[in-house]
Amino acid sequence: MENHFAQRENHRLTIAITMLAGLLATIAFGANTVQASFLNSCSTYCHGMPPRDGARKANPHFNSQSSAFIGNHRNHLPATPVAGDCSICHTPVAPTDFGHQNNIIGMANSLKGYSSAALRAKYDKGVFFNQTSIPNLTNATCSNVSCHFEKKTPAWGSAPYATPADCNACHGAPPSGAATGTAGSHARHDAYFPGTANCQKCHPGYTVFSHASSAGRPLRVQGYLRNPQNNLETGATYSGTGTNYLPSKSGAQTFGSCNNLYCHSNSGPNNTARAYASPTWGSGALNCGSCHADMSTVTSTAPNGGHYAHASTANTTGPKLACSTCHPGYSATSVNVPTHVNQQVELAFATGAATTYSKASPMPAGGAWGTCSASACHGTASGLVWGGTLYKVGTDDCSTCHASSAAGAVTASNPFYSTASPTKVTATTDPKVGAHTSHIAMIDSMATALNCSDCHGTVTMTSANHITGVTTFAWSTLAQTGGLTPTYNATTGACSNVYCHGAKMPGGDTSGTNRTPVWNASFLPATISAAACGSCHGFPPAAATGHPSVTIPAGFPATASIGTTCSCHANINPAGNSYANIFVDKTLHINGTVEVISSGACDSCHGYPPVSVGFVGTHNNWSSARTENYAGGGGAHAILNHVSNLAKPSDGFANCVKCHNPADHQMSPIAFNPSRNIKVNVNQRYRMEAAKQDKYTSNRLDAGAHQTGTCSNLSCHFGATPKWDPSH
Repeated sequence: MENHFAQRENHRLTIAITMLAGLLATIAFGANTVQASFLNSCSTYCHGMPPRDGARKANPHFNSQSSAFIGNHRNHLPATPVAGDCSICHTPVAPTDFGHQNNIIGMANSLKGYSSAALRAKYDKGVFFNQTSIPNLTNATCSNVSCHFEKKTPAWGSAPYATPADCNACHGAPPSGAATGTAGSHARHDAYFPGTANCQKCHPGYTVFSHASSAGRPLRVQGYLRNPQNNLETGATYSGTGTNYLPSKSGAQTFGSCNNLYCHSNSGPNNTARAYASPTWGSGALNCGSCHADMSTVTSTAPNGGHYAHASTANTTGPKLACSTCHPGYSATSVNVPTHVNQQVELAFATGAATTYSKASPMPAGGAWGTCSASACHGTASGLVWGGTLYKVGTDDCSTCHASSAAGAVTASNPFYSTASPTKVTATTDPKVGAHTSHIAMIDSMATALNCSDCHGTVTMTSANHITGVTTFAWSTLAQTGGLTPTYNATTGACSNVYCHGAKMPGGDTSGTNRTPVWNASFLPATISAAACGSCHGFPPAAATGHPSVTIPAGFPATASIGTTCSCHANINPAGNSYANIFVDKTLHINGTVEVISSGACDSCHGYPPVSVGFVGTHNNWSSARTENYAGGGGAHAILNHVSNLAKPSDGFANCVKCHNPADHQMSPIAFNPSRNIKVNVNQRYRMEAAKQDKYTSNRLDAGAHQTGTCSNLSCHFGATPKWDPSH
């Protein structure tokens, strides 16, 4: 015990001598040097500066740096504190004053500069308490301190906060309103710059937790770019004061706006001057047009390059492509956050996947436009400058790439052209041009002009099968007449099984010489001739079809007209000797029906009677029979009690009235289609039961889809009958 007191007295004597030396130094060298020496003595003789945190450990000997006591001093003090830093929480201590060596820990009545607007910041344990070897940490917390966002702190000596888990112990991470701090626009920005490490995007220098010592002072807001280098945008400013952000003052908070910040600019496309927006912090969510062009409202090309032509919904003649066509993950109402506002442009083509852009993706935003090549959108053209001018004929969507779809827009002098921009190709040998002009303009006057939908169905600029690099087909009802399934061979360029080119002629005629035309090869000769008329159907059709033999006038067409050669067909002009005048009404040619004059013989259009495939009539044995052109159409006509084997066309309708009503027999125009004009109406005189109707049932579909039916309540069959044609 005596040794302990002796050591203590010697320790105090040492301090006293040191203080005396300090006073002498004050006289000789001035106060600043003394302050430094005395500050050093805090660390040398007592508790370290800042004090070491940990389990209680006294200073064992002179100049020891290992003394410690429970607390969080080193989390609250700078690495090289001055005596004034202690006075924020403790009773003020002058750098030359060792008067606090009194076994009492003194606390400031009000923690200096850290009180809220309404309440005093204080240490809950009191303003003074005795030093003990085992400190009592009951109520060892602070209240209303702005450095903890006006919240009650953890107990003194608790585990230090860790990042990022404890960033929300004071304010929200990010702030989201009420006690977490005013929300402002934090949530939207956190989506772009997530995590506490990115607070410095707007609050530079606010490293984790050290910024708490500035609580209550104005916040510093400085714009940052989000680029790979994370460089500071030195010209960016924030107009707000940065004050009143603590909960007790938030009612008086007024937000400012961000200015000259890349994040809210149009990036300066094509090396133009960058245009900035100045959004107010805490205002409503922005839309695409808040910073750069909005595809729903943009109305011009400059400075937006090809965006207006390609994606603007305000452009009545554009394709109105979705943003995702070129920029993956983007739409008219959403963005791909990881690649948005990063000072780069990312390209990946969803439509026209083989397209290449002359600049590699990602590329710096704001640079000069590049060029597109190998794009299916433009027929694999190359050198198309983004924002450049394309040729255009007409004012509708289609004319930008391959001629207008408006009626009459395509003519012999204004032909259809391919998508091979920037060179307008109109040669019919080009597969993308082919026979488009012949079909759309019908320049040979052979029929009604066709339109896009006859081969491609309904196509719009935004159709899923449009601008894909692959031509798709959706054949019209006319092309499929007779139950056909037309096809196009992209390798050979040949169309086949198409009604328009003679794939389904009456009587099964297949004698046309070019029923599978090649799309980009010549089809009709320049001048009408018997050979030209025989391209799709025989001229005349083959005798096996039952068509009568005809003689083409000598000298046709140069010195003779067609005359009476086709007199069964009222639409053929006897004076015709050219494509332009061969028909009385060209709309009645290639229209799905056969027009004949009403006075024609009964075997002019169909057999007398129609019969099934393979049946061949002979003398006095249905000599004028001919195969019908739809499944089951021949059926049981060649049964003696149905139609007499001696029947001949001159008998007229007499052999047909048992099952067909003359009123239903349409002579012109004629279409051999059960769904339209092949009707069975059994004469009621053949009823078995007078009180019931006799009738015939079938599915009445055309061509191969037709299924024959049965008759019922017939006296000649004692009720029901077999199917009209058991095979169909």
